[in-house]
Amino acid sequence: MTLLLAGCIADLSVGVPEPSEQCNPEGLDVLLDVFPTCDLGICGDLPEHQARGRCVDDNQLGAEQLELLAPCANTAAPSHCVPVELVVTDGLTKPPVCASIGGAEGRCMSLCVPQIHAKRDQLPQDVCEEGKLCAPCYDPFTGESSGACDASVCDAPVEPPVTFPTCCEGKGGGSCAPRTLIPDDKEEKLGEDSCGATPEDDVCVPTGFGDTSYVPPTCDAGVILGEGRCLPTCIPLVNTIDIVLSQKNCPEAFQVCVPCSLNGDYCN
Repeated sequence: MTLLLAGCIADLSVGVPEPSEQCNPEGLDVLLDVFPTCDLGICGDLPEHQARGRCVDDNQLGAEQLELLAPCANTAAPSHCVPVELVVTDGLTKPPVCASIGGAEGRCMSLCVPQIHAKRDQLPQDVCEEGKLCAPCYDPFTGESSGACDASVCDAPVEPPVTFPTCCEGKGGGSCAPRTLIPDDKEEKLGEDSCGATPEDDVCVPTGFGDTSYVPPTCDAGVILGEGRCLPTCIPLVNTIDIVLSQKNCPEAFQVCVPCSLNGDYCN
């Protein structure tokens, strides 16, 4: 999860800051009215939520910002929705510090950012104001930077990464994640494995499956069964049918080629 970088409003003439003037918590003298409010649904579901972000012309944004922001549909020129606090500071401010998933260090990030909006049911609000949620500094599955705490040149994480306990040893590995973070349709297909004494709270998520964009390797389950996906035996269903199916052309020994007819969720 890489979030916004500094200098996202090019026509405000904010150059690369000197070390002594990297932060500008007071913001710039920006006339917000020249930027249309964002489309309904980007920053929230109610009409008043539209003012949480402003549509900024694409020619004022960098390529990285364009990839991370939602496009505005109702402007004359191509534009994307930028959270108001980034418009008035040009990204040169430190977001409020908060406690995120599992109490890990985080930053208050706007729901206008698609990656935050997509995880609105998993991220806590903590001390963040309305319209913002607390994103962790590090991905709790991998320990890699999420971008939330180093998105600005005047910010950096203070605490070390907090990651979930491991599980599924010998079966591809996984992470013990709180069930509240897993969509119901996915949770029911996962097991507890070795996730401690509180299986009602944690579920074992196979390595890689914590990333919603992860796609398991494709495999050939045979002439009759057809196309399949290489799934780890960490998944209870796969572990159960392991005696019937085989590894086929899956790259790892802990993987089984499960035909799409048995596992449509991972083939879609």
